[in-house]
Amino acid sequence: MIRKAYTLRFLHFLLLVTGINAAGFSQQAEKPLIITPTFHYGFIIAHHSDMEYLTQGHVTISEICFSRPTHGENYWNQLFKFPEPGLSLCFFDLGNPKNLGNLFSICPYMDFPFNKGVHTRICFRAGGGLSYLTKPFDPVTNYKDIAIGSHVNGFMNFRLTVKQEISKRLRLDFGVGMSHCSNGAMKQPNLGLNMPTVDLGIGYSLYNCPERKPMDSLPVCNRNRFFAFGIAGALSQISPAGGKDFGAVILSGSVYRRWNHKNLWNVGLEIFYNEANYQEIFRTDHTVQRVQYIQPAAKIGYALCAGRMSMPMEIGFYFYDKVSGETVPMYERIGLRYQVNDRILLGSTLKVYFARAEFFEWGITYRLIHTHCP
Repeated sequence: MIRKAYTLRFLHFLLLVTGINAAGFSQQAEKPLIITPTFHYGFIIAHHSDMEYLTQGHVTISEICFSRPTHGENYWNQLFKFPEPGLSLCFFDLGNPKNLGNLFSICPYMDFPFNKGVHTRICFRAGGGLSYLTKPFDPVTNYKDIAIGSHVNGFMNFRLTVKQEISKRLRLDFGVGMSHCSNGAMKQPNLGLNMPTVDLGIGYSLYNCPERKPMDSLPVCNRNRFFAFGIAGALSQISPAGGKDFGAVILSGSVYRRWNHKNLWNVGLEIFYNEANYQEIFRTDHTVQRVQYIQPAAKIGYALCAGRMSMPMEIGFYFYDKVSGETVPMYERIGLRYQVNDRILLGSTLKVYFARAEFFEWGITYRLIHTHCP
Protein backbone atom coordinates (compact mmCIF):
# COMPACT_ATOMS: atom_id res chain seq x y z
CA MET A 1 0.00 0.00 0.00
CA ILE A 2 2.86 2.39 0.81
CA ARG A 3 4.55 1.74 -2.55
CA LYS A 4 1.22 2.21 -4.38
CA ALA A 5 0.62 5.56 -2.65
CA TYR A 6 4.16 6.72 -3.56
CA THR A 7 3.55 5.66 -7.15
CA LEU A 8 0.32 7.65 -7.45
CA ARG A 9 1.84 10.76 -5.87
CA PHE A 10 4.93 10.59 -8.08
CA LEU A 11 2.80 10.24 -11.21
CA HIS A 12 0.75 13.29 -10.22
CA PHE A 13 3.98 15.22 -9.55
CA LEU A 14 5.39 14.34 -12.97
CA LEU A 15 2.21 15.46 -14.71
CA LEU A 16 2.31 18.76 -12.83
CA VAL A 17 5.88 19.67 -13.75
CA THR A 18 5.19 19.55 -17.47
CA GLY A 19 1.76 21.18 -17.30
CA ILE A 20 0.26 18.28 -19.28
CA ASN A 21 -2.95 17.23 -17.55
CA ALA A 22 -6.57 16.65 -18.36
CA ALA A 23 -7.66 20.03 -17.07
CA GLY A 24 -4.95 21.72 -19.12
CA PHE A 25 -6.15 20.10 -22.33
CA SER A 26 -9.74 21.20 -21.81
CA GLN A 27 -8.97 24.71 -20.57
CA GLN A 28 -6.34 25.58 -23.22
CA ALA A 29 -8.02 24.44 -26.43
CA GLU A 30 -6.82 27.58 -28.17
CA LYS A 31 -3.22 26.35 -27.87
CA PRO A 32 -1.82 23.84 -30.36
CA LEU A 33 -2.01 20.18 -29.33
CA ILE A 34 0.34 17.99 -31.34
CA ILE A 35 -0.24 14.23 -31.46
CA THR A 36 2.79 12.25 -32.65
CA PRO A 37 2.71 8.47 -33.24
CA THR A 38 6.32 7.23 -33.25
CA PHE A 39 8.03 3.90 -33.96
CA HIS A 40 11.38 2.96 -32.36
CA TYR A 41 13.85 0.18 -33.13
CA GLY A 42 16.79 -0.78 -30.93
CA PHE A 43 18.24 -3.27 -28.48
CA ILE A 44 18.94 -3.94 -24.79
CA ILE A 45 22.51 -3.28 -23.65
CA ALA A 46 23.90 -6.33 -21.80
CA HIS A 47 25.84 -4.25 -19.27
CA HIS A 48 26.28 -7.31 -17.04
CA SER A 49 27.47 -10.73 -18.20
CA ASP A 50 24.42 -12.44 -16.68
CA MET A 51 22.15 -10.28 -18.87
CA GLU A 52 23.38 -11.67 -22.18
CA TYR A 53 20.77 -14.44 -21.94
CA LEU A 54 17.98 -11.85 -21.80
CA THR A 55 18.94 -10.07 -25.05
CA GLN A 56 17.36 -12.57 -27.44
CA GLY A 57 15.89 -10.10 -29.94
CA HIS A 58 15.64 -6.45 -30.91
CA VAL A 59 13.47 -3.98 -29.03
CA THR A 60 10.56 -2.34 -30.86
CA ILE A 61 8.56 0.51 -29.34
CA SER A 62 5.18 1.94 -30.31
CA GLU A 63 4.80 5.43 -28.86
CA ILE A 64 2.21 8.19 -28.93
CA CYS A 65 3.12 11.68 -27.70
CA PHE A 66 0.86 14.59 -26.76
CA SER A 67 2.65 17.94 -26.68
CA ARG A 68 2.01 21.70 -26.58
CA PRO A 69 4.73 23.94 -28.10
CA THR A 70 5.37 27.11 -26.11
CA HIS A 71 5.11 30.49 -27.84
CA GLY A 72 6.14 33.03 -25.22
CA GLU A 73 3.40 32.65 -22.62
CA ASN A 74 6.06 32.69 -19.89
CA TYR A 75 9.49 34.32 -19.71
CA TRP A 76 11.33 30.97 -19.59
CA ASN A 77 9.90 30.02 -23.01
CA GLN A 78 12.24 32.53 -24.62
CA LEU A 79 15.20 31.55 -22.41
CA PHE A 80 15.03 27.98 -23.70
CA LYS A 81 14.24 28.89 -27.34
CA PHE A 82 10.54 27.99 -27.00
CA PRO A 83 10.64 24.39 -25.68
CA GLU A 84 7.90 21.81 -26.10
CA PRO A 85 6.53 19.98 -23.02
CA GLY A 86 4.67 16.76 -23.58
CA LEU A 87 3.46 13.39 -22.35
CA SER A 88 4.63 10.10 -23.88
CA LEU A 89 2.84 6.73 -23.74
CA CYS A 90 4.89 3.71 -24.89
CA PHE A 91 4.51 0.00 -25.47
CA PHE A 92 7.84 -1.93 -25.55
CA ASP A 93 8.30 -5.34 -27.17
CA LEU A 94 11.53 -6.35 -25.42
CA GLY A 95 12.34 -9.24 -27.75
CA ASN A 96 12.14 -11.88 -25.00
CA PRO A 97 8.48 -12.70 -24.22
CA LYS A 98 9.36 -15.62 -21.93
CA ASN A 99 11.67 -13.85 -19.46
CA LEU A 100 11.00 -10.13 -19.89
CA GLY A 101 7.52 -9.88 -21.38
CA ASN A 102 6.49 -6.36 -22.37
CA LEU A 103 7.02 -2.91 -20.90
CA PHE A 104 4.56 -0.01 -20.70
CA SER A 105 5.62 3.53 -19.81
CA ILE A 106 4.10 6.94 -19.13
CA CYS A 107 6.64 9.74 -19.29
CA PRO A 108 6.22 13.53 -19.07
CA TYR A 109 9.05 15.22 -20.93
CA MET A 110 10.46 18.48 -22.25
CA ASP A 111 12.01 19.01 -25.69
CA PHE A 112 14.73 21.69 -25.43
CA PRO A 113 15.63 23.17 -28.85
CA PHE A 114 19.19 24.00 -29.83
CA ASN A 115 17.97 26.55 -32.40
CA LYS A 116 15.11 29.03 -32.74
CA GLY A 117 14.07 27.86 -36.18
CA VAL A 118 10.39 27.51 -36.98
CA HIS A 119 10.46 25.00 -39.87
CA THR A 120 13.40 22.85 -38.70
CA ARG A 121 14.25 22.31 -35.05
CA ILE A 122 16.93 20.18 -33.40
CA CYS A 123 15.89 19.26 -29.84
CA PHE A 124 17.16 17.41 -26.79
CA ARG A 125 14.48 15.55 -24.87
CA ALA A 126 14.67 14.87 -21.13
CA GLY A 127 11.85 12.88 -19.57
CA GLY A 128 11.11 10.91 -16.42
CA GLY A 129 8.11 8.85 -15.42
CA LEU A 130 6.88 5.38 -14.54
CA SER A 131 6.89 2.00 -16.27
CA TYR A 132 5.25 -1.38 -15.83
CA LEU A 133 7.10 -4.62 -16.65
CA THR A 134 4.84 -7.63 -17.24
CA LYS A 135 7.42 -10.29 -16.26
CA PRO A 136 9.81 -9.22 -13.48
CA PHE A 137 12.07 -11.58 -11.56
CA ASP A 138 10.35 -14.38 -9.65
CA PRO A 139 12.40 -16.95 -7.67
CA VAL A 140 10.16 -19.80 -8.90
CA THR A 141 8.56 -18.90 -12.24
CA ASN A 142 11.03 -16.39 -13.73
CA TYR A 143 14.39 -16.76 -11.98
CA LYS A 144 16.38 -15.98 -15.16
CA ASP A 145 15.23 -12.34 -15.25
CA ILE A 146 18.00 -10.89 -13.12
CA ALA A 147 17.47 -7.39 -14.58
CA ILE A 148 14.42 -6.14 -12.63
CA GLY A 149 12.57 -7.48 -9.60
CA SER A 150 9.38 -5.37 -9.67
CA HIS A 151 6.40 -4.71 -11.90
CA VAL A 152 6.33 -0.91 -11.30
CA ASN A 153 9.59 0.92 -11.97
CA GLY A 154 11.04 4.32 -12.64
CA PHE A 155 11.57 5.32 -16.27
CA MET A 156 13.84 7.85 -17.98
CA ASN A 157 14.19 8.81 -21.62
CA PHE A 158 16.77 11.02 -23.32
CA ARG A 159 16.57 11.74 -27.02
CA LEU A 160 18.12 13.86 -29.78
CA THR A 161 15.36 14.71 -32.25
CA VAL A 162 15.03 16.64 -35.50
CA LYS A 163 11.56 18.14 -36.07
CA GLN A 164 10.92 19.04 -39.72
CA GLU A 165 7.77 20.96 -40.64
CA ILE A 166 5.93 19.51 -43.64
CA SER A 167 2.87 21.80 -43.54
CA LYS A 168 1.17 24.11 -41.06
CA ARG A 169 -0.20 21.16 -39.11
CA LEU A 170 2.05 18.27 -40.13
CA ARG A 171 5.67 17.56 -39.23
CA LEU A 172 8.22 14.73 -39.33
CA ASP A 173 10.19 13.76 -36.19
CA PHE A 174 13.24 11.51 -36.32
CA GLY A 175 16.20 10.90 -34.02
CA VAL A 176 18.10 8.65 -31.62
CA GLY A 177 17.46 8.04 -27.95
CA MET A 178 18.15 6.08 -24.78
CA SER A 179 15.49 4.64 -22.45
CA HIS A 180 16.24 3.38 -18.94
CA CYS A 181 14.02 1.33 -16.65
CA SER A 182 14.83 0.38 -13.03
CA ASN A 183 13.33 0.55 -9.55
CA GLY A 184 16.19 2.33 -7.77
CA ALA A 185 16.93 -0.70 -5.55
CA MET A 186 13.43 -0.62 -4.04
CA LYS A 187 13.26 -4.31 -4.93
CA GLN A 188 15.98 -6.80 -5.86
CA PRO A 189 17.34 -7.57 -8.42
CA ASN A 190 17.86 -4.15 -9.98
CA LEU A 191 20.41 -4.21 -12.78
CA GLY A 192 17.94 -2.25 -14.93
CA LEU A 193 17.25 -2.11 -18.65
CA ASN A 194 19.14 0.32 -20.94
CA MET A 195 17.76 0.55 -24.47
CA PRO A 196 19.27 2.70 -27.26
CA THR A 197 16.91 3.21 -30.22
CA VAL A 198 16.37 5.08 -33.46
CA ASP A 199 12.91 6.56 -34.04
CA LEU A 200 10.61 8.01 -36.68
CA GLY A 201 7.30 9.77 -36.06
CA ILE A 202 4.70 11.97 -37.75
CA GLY A 203 3.13 14.78 -35.73
CA TYR A 204 -0.25 16.37 -36.39
CA SER A 205 -1.42 19.59 -34.72
CA LEU A 206 -5.13 19.82 -33.89
CA TYR A 207 -4.95 23.62 -33.94
CA ASN A 208 -2.92 26.17 -35.88
CA CYS A 209 0.23 27.26 -34.06
CA PRO A 210 0.06 30.92 -32.97
CA GLU A 211 2.87 33.38 -33.66
CA ARG A 212 5.67 33.52 -31.13
CA LYS A 213 5.68 36.42 -28.67
CA PRO A 214 9.31 37.26 -27.85
CA MET A 215 9.83 39.56 -24.86
CA ASP A 216 11.78 42.78 -25.16
CA SER A 217 13.17 42.32 -21.63
CA LEU A 218 13.16 39.66 -18.93
CA PRO A 219 11.91 40.17 -15.36
CA VAL A 220 14.49 41.02 -12.71
CA CYS A 221 16.15 37.97 -11.15
CA ASN A 222 17.03 37.99 -7.44
CA ARG A 223 20.61 36.74 -7.26
CA ASN A 224 20.93 36.92 -3.46
CA ARG A 225 21.99 33.85 -1.52
CA PHE A 226 19.35 31.96 0.44
CA PHE A 227 19.22 29.00 2.80
CA ALA A 228 17.03 25.91 2.57
CA PHE A 229 16.47 22.74 4.55
CA GLY A 230 15.22 19.45 3.17
CA ILE A 231 13.97 16.08 4.36
CA ALA A 232 13.49 13.02 2.19
CA GLY A 233 12.63 9.36 2.54
CA ALA A 234 13.35 6.21 0.53
CA LEU A 235 12.77 2.44 0.42
CA SER A 236 15.28 -0.23 -0.57
CA GLN A 237 15.95 -3.96 -0.33
CA ILE A 238 19.04 -6.09 0.17
CA SER A 239 19.95 -9.40 -1.44
CA PRO A 240 18.60 -12.01 -1.84
CA ALA A 241 15.53 -11.03 -3.85
CA GLY A 242 12.12 -11.16 -2.20
CA GLY A 243 13.27 -9.77 1.13
CA LYS A 244 11.86 -7.07 3.38
CA ASP A 245 11.66 -3.35 2.49
CA PHE A 246 13.80 -1.05 4.63
CA GLY A 247 13.42 2.70 5.04
CA ALA A 248 15.99 5.47 4.65
CA VAL A 249 15.95 9.11 5.73
CA ILE A 250 17.97 12.04 4.39
CA LEU A 251 18.37 15.44 6.11
CA SER A 252 20.04 18.35 4.34
CA GLY A 253 20.90 22.01 4.69
CA SER A 254 22.11 24.08 1.73
CA VAL A 255 23.11 27.56 0.64
CA TYR A 256 21.75 28.48 -2.82
CA ARG A 257 22.75 31.19 -5.25
CA ARG A 258 20.94 32.17 -8.44
CA TRP A 259 23.38 32.77 -11.28
CA ASN A 260 20.61 33.82 -13.67
CA HIS A 261 17.05 32.78 -14.59
CA LYS A 262 18.21 29.35 -15.78
CA ASN A 263 21.04 28.39 -13.43
CA LEU A 264 20.90 27.71 -9.68
CA TRP A 265 23.95 26.57 -7.69
CA ASN A 266 24.22 25.23 -4.15
CA VAL A 267 26.60 23.83 -1.54
CA GLY A 268 25.44 22.01 1.55
CA LEU A 269 25.69 19.32 4.22
CA GLU A 270 23.67 16.10 4.40
CA ILE A 271 23.11 13.17 6.74
CA PHE A 272 22.00 9.76 5.42
CA TYR A 273 20.71 6.75 7.29
CA ASN A 274 19.60 3.66 5.38
CA GLU A 275 18.32 0.79 7.53
CA ALA A 276 19.12 -1.67 4.73
CA ASN A 277 22.85 -1.01 5.18
CA TYR A 278 22.67 -1.86 8.88
CA GLN A 279 20.50 -4.96 8.38
CA GLU A 280 22.84 -6.36 5.73
CA ILE A 281 25.76 -6.42 8.19
CA PHE A 282 23.65 -7.33 11.24
CA ARG A 283 22.79 -10.69 9.65
CA THR A 284 26.37 -11.87 10.23
CA ASP A 285 27.62 -9.52 12.97
CA HIS A 286 25.28 -8.76 15.88
CA THR A 287 27.81 -6.44 17.53
CA VAL A 288 27.39 -3.59 15.04
CA GLN A 289 25.62 -0.39 16.09
CA ARG A 290 23.17 1.63 13.99
CA VAL A 291 25.09 4.81 14.68
CA GLN A 292 28.01 3.34 12.71
CA TYR A 293 25.89 3.47 9.54
CA ILE A 294 25.02 7.16 9.69
CA GLN A 295 26.71 8.86 6.72
CA PRO A 296 27.45 12.61 7.03
CA ALA A 297 28.43 14.27 3.75
CA ALA A 298 29.12 17.53 1.93
CA LYS A 299 27.69 18.26 -1.52
CA ILE A 300 27.82 20.71 -4.39
CA GLY A 301 24.99 20.98 -6.86
CA TYR A 302 23.52 22.64 -9.92
CA ALA A 303 19.89 22.90 -11.08
CA LEU A 304 18.60 23.79 -14.53
CA CYS A 305 15.42 25.83 -14.00
CA ALA A 306 12.51 26.17 -16.41
CA GLY A 307 9.67 28.03 -14.75
CA ARG A 308 8.52 26.07 -11.69
CA MET A 309 10.32 22.93 -12.81
CA SER A 310 13.99 22.28 -12.10
CA MET A 311 16.40 19.42 -12.73
CA PRO A 312 18.94 19.12 -9.88
CA MET A 313 22.29 17.42 -10.49
CA GLU A 314 24.50 17.04 -7.41
CA ILE A 315 27.69 15.31 -6.31
CA GLY A 316 28.62 14.62 -2.70
CA PHE A 317 31.45 13.20 -0.59
CA TYR A 318 31.05 11.32 2.69
CA PHE A 319 33.01 12.48 5.76
CA TYR A 320 32.55 9.02 7.25
CA ASP A 321 31.56 5.94 5.27
CA LYS A 322 31.40 2.46 6.74
CA VAL A 323 28.85 1.38 4.13
CA SER A 324 30.06 1.44 0.54
CA GLY A 325 33.61 0.19 0.96
CA GLU A 326 34.56 2.20 -2.13
CA THR A 327 37.95 3.84 -2.64
CA VAL A 328 36.26 7.17 -3.37
CA PRO A 329 33.44 7.73 -0.82
CA MET A 330 31.12 9.75 -3.04
CA TYR A 331 27.63 9.75 -4.57
CA GLU A 332 25.68 11.46 -7.32
CA ARG A 333 22.06 12.61 -7.57
CA ILE A 334 19.76 13.57 -10.43
CA GLY A 335 16.02 14.16 -10.55
CA LEU A 336 13.15 16.62 -10.81
CA ARG A 337 11.76 19.23 -8.42
CA TYR A 338 8.57 21.26 -8.63
CA GLN A 339 8.19 24.67 -6.98
CA VAL A 340 4.82 24.72 -5.20
CA ASN A 341 5.21 28.32 -3.99
CA ASP A 342 8.00 30.79 -3.12
CA ARG A 343 9.23 28.65 -0.22
CA ILE A 344 8.27 24.98 -0.79
CA LEU A 345 9.60 22.55 -3.40
CA LEU A 346 8.60 18.90 -3.88
CA GLY A 347 10.92 16.49 -5.64
CA SER A 348 12.01 13.01 -6.54
CA THR A 349 15.69 12.22 -7.14
CA LEU A 350 17.78 9.12 -7.81
CA LYS A 351 20.88 8.64 -5.64
CA VAL A 352 23.62 6.66 -7.37
CA TYR A 353 27.29 5.76 -7.11
CA PHE A 354 28.98 5.88 -10.53
CA ALA A 355 25.64 5.07 -12.27
CA ARG A 356 24.79 2.26 -9.79
CA ALA A 357 21.40 3.06 -8.21
CA GLU A 358 21.08 3.14 -4.41
CA PHE A 359 17.49 4.39 -4.05
CA PHE A 360 14.87 6.91 -5.18
CA GLU A 361 14.42 9.81 -2.75
CA TRP A 362 11.05 11.53 -2.22
CA GLY A 363 11.36 14.83 -0.41
CA ILE A 364 10.36 18.37 0.43
CA THR A 365 12.61 21.45 0.55
CA TYR A 366 11.78 24.60 2.52
CA ARG A 367 13.42 27.95 1.75
CA LEU A 368 14.02 30.15 4.77
CA ILE A 369 13.68 33.45 2.89
CA HIS A 370 11.69 34.57 -0.12
CA THR A 371 13.74 34.70 -3.30
CA HIS A 372 12.21 34.02 -6.67
CA CYS A 373 12.75 34.69 -10.33
CA PRO A 374 9.17 35.17 -11.59
